[in-house]
Amino acid sequence: MEKLVHSLVIASRKLRHYFQVGEIHVLTNAPLKRILHKPDMTGRLAVCTIELSQFYIEYKPRTTIKAQVLSDFMAECQFKAKQLNPEEVQLRPWLLFVDGSSTTNSGGAGIILISPEGFKIQQSLKFEFQATNNVAEYEALIAGLKLATDLEVDIIDIFGDSQLVAKQISREFKTHNENMAKYLAITQELLKKFSSWKLSNVDRAENQWVDSLAKLASSDLKINLDPVYVDTLTSPAINTRAVHLIQNNPDWRKPLLEYILENKLPSEKNEARAIMFKARNYCTIGSVLYRRFLTEPLLRCLSPEEADHAILEVHTGICGEHLGGKNLALKIIRQGLYWSTLRKDCEDYVRKCQACQLYGSVSHRPTTELNSILAPCPFFQWGIDIVGPFPKSKNQCQYIVVAVDYATKWVEAKPLSNPRSERKK
Repeated sequence: MEKLVHSLVIASRKLRHYFQVGEIHVLTNAPLKRILHKPDMTGRLAVCTIELSQFYIEYKPRTTIKAQVLSDFMAECQFKAKQLNPEEVQLRPWLLFVDGSSTTNSGGAGIILISPEGFKIQQSLKFEFQATNNVAEYEALIAGLKLATDLEVDIIDIFGDSQLVAKQISREFKTHNENMAKYLAITQELLKKFSSWKLSNVDRAENQWVDSLAKLASSDLKINLDPVYVDTLTSPAINTRAVHLIQNNPDWRKPLLEYILENKLPSEKNEARAIMFKARNYCTIGSVLYRRFLTEPLLRCLSPEEADHAILEVHTGICGEHLGGKNLALKIIRQGLYWSTLRKDCEDYVRKCQACQLYGSVSHRPTTELNSILAPCPFFQWGIDIVGPFPKSKNQCQYIVVAVDYATKWVEAKPLSNPRSERKK
C-alpha cells in the first residue's frame, strides 16, 4: 500500500499542472480511498495523505482492459505468414501507389505504401488550396516520396495513373509550364534519396483503390477494411508567389556538414579555425550530423525549426512535465537530440511558458550570492557604547559601558559611576 500511495504522490508531483486544474480520477483495484481516509493513520502514509489533500482526487475501480484493442493492434501490425530472409527483404522494393483528385470545390490525394513483408500504410490528403489535376498528381507523388523517405526506404517502385507526370520524370515530355517545372525539380530531388527507383504508369482501373483514397477526404466514402490516416495540406509543395524569403535563423549545421562531407571551409581564417576545432566532436551517418560525447550515445543534431518542435513536445507534450530550463535540456539530451544553443533555448522557453509562471513552484533562493560581512578574525573589531544613567547602585554606579565583538557577538559590560571616570579591574 505504501508503494501504491508513493507512486500516486510522485505522479502528482510530476503532473502538478494537471492535478491543479480539476478533478482527477484514479482507477485502481486497491483500497486506496479507505486507507488514505483512516483517522488513526501515522508514519509515511500520513505524510502522503497530507500532500495529496490539496488535490481533488476521486478513486474509482479499474475496469477490465478491452481485449479488442490488443487484437486490433495485432491485426494492424501482423505481417504475412511467409517469413523472408533479411537479405531478401533488403533487395525487394517497397511499392508506392499514388493518385490525385481535383474538383471544383476541393482536391485531395491518395497514397498507399506497401513494405516487402506486406505491411500497408494508407494515407488520404485533403488540399486547402485550389489545384489542377496535374498539380494534384504531383502533390500526391511528392507526399508519397516524403513518406517513404521518413521511413528510410532504399528501393521503391512507384505506380501512378498520370501519363504526364510519368513522361515528364522520364524526360519524354518537356515542361513548358513554370509550376510543372518546379514540381519536377522537387520530385527529382526526392528521387535522389533512393538508391534505386522505378516509375510505372498504370491504368486508372488498376489504381482504383488509391483513387478512392484521394476522394476520401472530400467525400462521404467509408473505408472499413484497413486504417487510413487522413491529413490536410494547407499549402502547395512549391512557392507560387514570386517572393524571395529571407531566412532569419540560418542552419548552424551547414558549415560543419560542408567541412566534414566536402572538406569546404570559409575564407575567413579565424572562422575556419573555429569550424575545424568544433568538427572534432561531430560525425555523420549518411548525410545526418551527430554530436559525440564521452558518456552519451550519438546525439542527432537538429535544425532551428526541429529544435523548437522538440522543446514544445518535451515541455508541454502528451508526457510533458513542465521542467525547468536545465532539467529540460538534460531530458532532451536523454532523448538523443542536440543543437548548439540547447541550454539557452530551453531556459528562454521556460521563462515564457504561461503555465510555469502560474502554477510553478516559487524559488526562494536569493537572486545574488550572499556576501560575508564578518571581520577577518574574532575580537578584531568591537562596537562600544555607553548606556545610562540608571538608578544608582553599589559604589554609586549608574552607567554601563558595553562592548560587542562583530565576529562572535561576544558581549562585555562594565558599570561606571561617571562616563568620564576610569575604572580599574
